[in-house]
Amino acid sequence: MKNYVAIDLGATSGRVIIFSIDNATVKQNEIHRFSTKQLVLNGHLHWDIDDIFQNIIFALCEISKMRIPIESIGIDTWGVDVMLLGKDGKPLVPPFAYRDRYTEGVPERFFQKAMSQSRLYSISGIQVMNFNTIFQLYAIKEDMPELYSRIDKILFVPDGIAWMLTGNLSTEYTIASTSALLDASTGKFSPEILSAIGLTLEAFPPLINPSESKGVICQELREKYSLPAWKVVAVASHDTASAVASVPALEDGFAYLSSGTWSLMGVEIEHPLCDVESERLNFTNEGGVNSTIRYLKNITGMWLLESCLKQWHALGREYSYDEIADMAYSSHNFSRFIDPDSPCFASPENMLDAIAEYLQRTSQMATMSDAEIISLIFESLALKYRYVFDRLSKKIGYRPCVLHVIGGGSQNKILNQYTASALQVPVHAGPKEATAIGNAFIQSMNQDASSLKDIRKQISQSVDIEIYVPQDMLLWNEAYEKFCKINSL
Repeated sequence: MKNYVAIDLGATSGRVIIFSIDNATVKQNEIHRFSTKQLVLNGHLHWDIDDIFQNIIFALCEISKMRIPIESIGIDTWGVDVMLLGKDGKPLVPPFAYRDRYTEGVPERFFQKAMSQSRLYSISGIQVMNFNTIFQLYAIKEDMPELYSRIDKILFVPDGIAWMLTGNLSTEYTIASTSALLDASTGKFSPEILSAIGLTLEAFPPLINPSESKGVICQELREKYSLPAWKVVAVASHDTASAVASVPALEDGFAYLSSGTWSLMGVEIEHPLCDVESERLNFTNEGGVNSTIRYLKNITGMWLLESCLKQWHALGREYSYDEIADMAYSSHNFSRFIDPDSPCFASPENMLDAIAEYLQRTSQMATMSDAEIISLIFESLALKYRYVFDRLSKKIGYRPCVLHVIGGGSQNKILNQYTASALQVPVHAGPKEATAIGNAFIQSMNQDASSLKDIRKQISQSVDIEIYVPQDMLLWNEAYEKFCKINSL
């Protein structure tokens, strides 16, 4: 068996996992799990990149003590956020966190002053979200010009961590594709877009593709921590790209839903769709493995429930997963709906108040028990998935015959069943650790010259998949019409 180290960093936690892979089996050994902490500096939210890096080093030291052969290390993270380096090669400031409010209103100012929305989309094919890299950089340019003037190099977070490990600078394609700085048709940085924010191509290290080399653990770290000269390989560094690579699909024409704090629903296509209709629908064209395009839409996912659970915890009310499931089923009656993607749910100070205010604004009864809120969230998410799935199907010209749900949300049996019933297609749920598995298998492509189809076939033979079939379709159709009407969709 060959051993690969997957460093998988999410917006709330990070994991370092060893995957042992051969032709028939996949074994995993989680070495370390830790919180991906944030800092508040000068009123802004930043990632505590030094703490994250020290946790990674701790895990690598633990692996070194195991004295087993390691083929390579791969790193994936959330998208859009960047490290800014000065001319001395040192970070100017810890990476801004995408949930910081410094980008509020920035897209509108960018479209008014720098480049029209339609022109940006026609080049980049990236949906407008206020925390996109281009808007983060524009916000710094506008509000922190002194900091902006000192930028020499810009690294996306996984590229920055790889640089901290190896000393080498490079930009991995899939993570860069989340930025709205690339030309979707060429897969390269767009000089026109960069010019609109006062940058040139020199601001970014050369682009490389998944499975290409990032270098080896640098001599300084090897001496300081007694680490071997392990190879670091570029995986699909955007976590969703690695997750999609792990979809255990044997059929073509499938759709996927990467389910977690965010839900990302899409399909794989060969060429980007940057037309007017895609722009209107706010679909995005992000890079995938083997030159594929992930044509998808970001949907607010379990962020809604996670925020409510956090508030209930502060009030002394704790709910286990089984209790959440029972509460959802007990209140399942399609009585009220929200649009999970309403801007009011993006980063409210109080999610429970935000839900209540939305219900009042849409002439629905706002007083609810905790169980009713949980049911409302699950039902509304499933019906928003239906809304996106229908439009996605129309845009690509066919209705996918199966939806693969991957990531942590694949364990949510209620939402999986609701989704199958709402979309009226089978849902295949799993793997749970989709991103880390994809990370490891993309590393193995570097070793074995495998194709994306090859690794998907091997993953399908190595993981357990749970299948959900549609139920109560007439009831869900009626609920969908009501959902669209209430939310003016």
